[in-house]
Amino acid sequence: MLKFLVLRWMDIIALSRKLAGIISKSGFRPDCIIGLIRGGLIPARLLSDYLDVGRMFAVGISFYTDVGERSEKPLVTQDIDVDLRGKSVLIVDDVADTGMSLIASRDLVISKGAGRVMLATLHKKPWSKVVPDFYVVDTDAWIVYPWEYRETTRSLTRKLEGDISPEERKIIEGVIEEIRRLIEEGF
Repeated sequence: MLKFLVLRWMDIIALSRKLAGIISKSGFRPDCIIGLIRGGLIPARLLSDYLDVGRMFAVGISFYTDVGERSEKPLVTQDIDVDLRGKSVLIVDDVADTGMSLIASRDLVISKGAGRVMLATLHKKPWSKVVPDFYVVDTDAWIVYPWEYRETTRSLTRKLEGDISPEERKIIEGVIEEIRRLIEEGF
């Protein structure tokens, strides 16, 4: 059955603060933070502030082609040209769904000579192939982050044009309505 978790900006701030607390309590102190383009950039920037880590970079890993649809394997779409030899690196994404983007980015960072590499996400799915070192929430719902409201609405609207059950239609229409309300409210 389709399940959605629609988040607001204040949810992202609260989750990121909680994640920063978890990381701080662990004693891990990264030399730099790498955010995965698109979903990991905002949590990475917040963690950079909360953890007082001034060096932040971005890596592009492409895996999803649509809501709930992904390619066979992740591709590096934006490499990182930074000397990471011996550095402690925190890789940040919004969610560990399959975990493949996190694995690909960790492999990339290790190939650049990084020392200690840790993974952090706001959410983790039970079926992820990798368990992040740090995460806040375990969920099996499709998560709708505020930075993808319009993208998700467009995708779900296309799904309504397909052959779906009345139950799925009702769920999708409800999510679209919730997102539209949040957009109108200025989310």
